[in-house]
Amino acid sequence: MIGSGRWIPALVAVCALLVVAGGAWWLRMRDPAVGGGIAACRFHALTGWQCPGCGMTRATHHLLNGRLGRAFYFNALYVAMSPGLLLWGAWWVRHWWSEKPMSARARRANAWLGGMVLAAWLVFWLVRNTSGWPLL
Repeated sequence: MIGSGRWIPALVAVCALLVVAGGAWWLRMRDPAVGGGIAACRFHALTGWQCPGCGMTRATHHLLNGRLGRAFYFNALYVAMSPGLLLWGAWWVRHWWSEKPMSARARRANAWLGGMVLAAWLVFWLVRNTSGWPLL
């Protein structure tokens, strides 16, 4: 049973879960590679470079349809990091739900992890835009 004053966070969590589940179902049913009502990357259209997120929508579509190899082809880093990012997100939700202040150790670990994710995305962005990318 939800205690007094806890029904608003519970409602927000349920609504967020429904939005994510609905979006996942919608993306599972539409192939972004053939349009599917999904806009193309604006950064790529303007610069010709692939951004770190280029291919994430197509990769997610293939993951939701159980095609790991195809998902890896479209954005290898995203697919490789997805389990860890999901766990990190679950940790944040658990922390938000418990309403306990974050310890200094947890804040440092969180900042370090965020920095490592950002660094990995930046390196991936540079590497995938080199002429040797298809060979990597």
